[in-house]
Amino acid sequence: MKKIEIDSTEFQEFSIPFEGELITVTLNFRFDNWLMSVSYKDKSVDNLRLSSGVMMLTGKNYPFDIVIDDKGTGLDPFAADNFEENIFDFNFIDRDEVESIRGYEVE
Repeated sequence: MKKIEIDSTEFQEFSIPFEGELITVTLNFRFDNWLMSVSYKDKSVDNLRLSSGVMMLTGKNYPFDIVIDDKGTGLDPFAADNFEENIFDFNFIDRDEVESIRGYEVE
């Protein structure tokens, strides 16, 4: 698991190198929610509301996933500065961890 630093900028786009390809992540803060879009190879998912404690991309069968750690608050990210203030962590999970958690091979 790798923590990715997220600042309080309301619109962000960044790439994560992964197995010779690039994962493109777009984050958008609207009102009291963070929304995420992810593109990898020929798949994309748009406007997922960030929720704590769940694997955000399970339904897409990506060989990676994103998990938001609420650090025991029991809340979902609710303010633009939640990650910058270290209230939540935005974590990237690689293929080995995903397969270990899910119990089957991915992509």
